[in-house]
Amino acid sequence: MQSYEFSFLIAKLGFFLAVFANSFLIYITLCHVRKIDAIYKTMVSFYAMLGILFSGWEMIAKPFMHNFNESMVFFSLRTTVSQKFFQFSIAFYAGMCEALMALLAAQFVYRYLVSCRAEFSKKHEQGSGLLWILYPAIPGIMYYSSFYLFCLPDHYADSYLRTEFQSSYGLDISTVPRFVILSYVGQKVTVHFLIRD
Repeated sequence: MQSYEFSFLIAKLGFFLAVFANSFLIYITLCHVRKIDAIYKTMVSFYAMLGILFSGWEMIAKPFMHNFNESMVFFSLRTTVSQKFFQFSIAFYAGMCEALMALLAAQFVYRYLVSCRAEFSKKHEQGSGLLWILYPAIPGIMYYSSFYLFCLPDHYADSYLRTEFQSSYGLDISTVPRFVILSYVGQKVTVHFLIRD
């Protein structure tokens, strides 16, 4: 069994655990918790739903990361369907990961503000609660977009990684949905200055 096949088994186990644990968290938060305000209940429930979606999307995308010398490849081993769809699914997975981290940070900031100032929750109960939930979409969309703006594969990156992919996975890199980050390793440039008297 290849190491990446073992990681897919772990991902399946993680998906079932995430569905169970997050569903239980949503149930407890919405039905039995009374002493927290509605905004924080919504934030916790939304975080749990995003966690279920995130682990479920991992089952679809099967994202994998490979580091080699000055490069990093974020790719999917699913090559049976459309390469464009799985490229989208990799970028969407990364964007959701970033949104989850941003939502967790927003929860900590919100809890800090409420614990320091009790009037804060009463003041922001009306309309700005939606902003606390929508804020994580901004870093998620930025991270998703950066894959398409900066990490699309090109001929140079494919030729640099072709033998590594063939030896590691037995795949031709041009058939794999991927995003490549390759640091620029150019030749030394010599600059000559002409000094006039």
